[in-house]
Amino acid sequence: MKTQDGAQSEYELNKLKQRIAELEQELSLSQKELEQSRKEFQYAFEDPAIGMMRTSPEGHILAANAYVCRMMGYTEGELKQKHYKEITHPDDIDASVLSEHKILSRELRFDRLEKRYIKKNGEVVWILLSYSMLFDRHDRPMYYVCHLQDITERKKIEQDLQASEKRFALFMDNLPGAASIMDHDGRYIYVNEFLLNHCVNDHPDGILGLTDQDLYPPDYSRQYEKNSDLTKSEGRPVTFVETIPGGNTAPGSSNTPDSGREEYWLTCRFPILLKDNPPLLGCVRLDTSDLIRAKQKLKLKEKELEKHAESLNEANTALKVLLDHREQEKIQLEQNMFANLKKLVSPYLEKLENKPLDRTQKAFLEIARSNLDSITSPLAAKLLSWEARLTPTEFDIADLIRHGKSTDAISELLNISSTTVAFHRRNIRLKLGLKNRKINLMTHLRSIS
Repeated sequence: MKTQDGAQSEYELNKLKQRIAELEQELSLSQKELEQSRKEFQYAFEDPAIGMMRTSPEGHILAANAYVCRMMGYTEGELKQKHYKEITHPDDIDASVLSEHKILSRELRFDRLEKRYIKKNGEVVWILLSYSMLFDRHDRPMYYVCHLQDITERKKIEQDLQASEKRFALFMDNLPGAASIMDHDGRYIYVNEFLLNHCVNDHPDGILGLTDQDLYPPDYSRQYEKNSDLTKSEGRPVTFVETIPGGNTAPGSSNTPDSGREEYWLTCRFPILLKDNPPLLGCVRLDTSDLIRAKQKLKLKEKELEKHAESLNEANTALKVLLDHREQEKIQLEQNMFANLKKLVSPYLEKLENKPLDRTQKAFLEIARSNLDSITSPLAAKLLSWEARLTPTEFDIADLIRHGKSTDAISELLNISSTTVAFHRRNIRLKLGLKNRKINLMTHLRSIS
């Protein structure tokens, strides 16, 4: 028979064996889970969609997957011979060391940073690095687990965008006019340096978030709101000539301008359409006050010149009337002179010619007759030149026409038919250069007689 102590020892032994079996089963299960985890880690490590590396606490590369090798241009064996600083861009080493220190000091469990690696061919590649340190059960660092993603293309896009934004800012800030963008509520969300400087006296904190109602007097802000609404309804750029308070008052002031003179701005308002978002409103203004005032002055000058031209025309008309009058007086004077010479001098010369004269007296008479002819012949040629072109009958008819006689009256006085009178009238007009001209024959004959 077993003693009580032996039975107790056998019971404890069986219990111990059972516990050992349970532990062996748990160990086997743990080994399987560990193997599964190792396989999963290996699968993840070898994932071609993301780069993975393991590095020692001192920074030596322990392993690298195909993504990293392909990205860097090295084989895994070549990478294992390098320290991470050897492939890090010199300008990014300090940031990497600082991050490493934070991980080792447990200040951070993991860290993420953008840095540059230098590929085998010397090219630079931007990466997004996420990594953490694995510690053993004694809390000693084992190795870093690093996840890498090539973000070179993204960085290029960002740099291009930054360069584009810089060019845009430089362009806008050097624009010789005001430029702004407003949201759908009419609030300023962008203003260039020009507009900002114009408003700095009244709004030292800037005008972002404000509206035209906050910046300008009511009459002006209503004008701008109306133009903005028209631009939105048209859905295209629309150009206006807008006025803003002038004088010493800046565009942001609500006070009355000191000089009372408005400024004229050529303004282009245009919608900025955004997908799935309310449209914005862009605005560019150029100061055209000097140009418009110059045009206004030019118009005033043109009106003054027009008035001056009218005065000159009136003066020319008056001068022409005066000259015509003087010409008529001159003609009348010549006619009187010719008539007087013929009446007062010629008869006496003719009487002397009929008297017995000695040789000397005849010589003097011939000289006097010759001088008189020299004086009167130009006058006679001028005054009677039209008469010389007419036949005796035409001359008689012209003289009667000049005295206001009608065709029937002339027919009766000269005892010829009316048809003959009409025929001679046509010849007279032809010889005097009046054919096909709307000039009264009687008036013309009186003017040249």
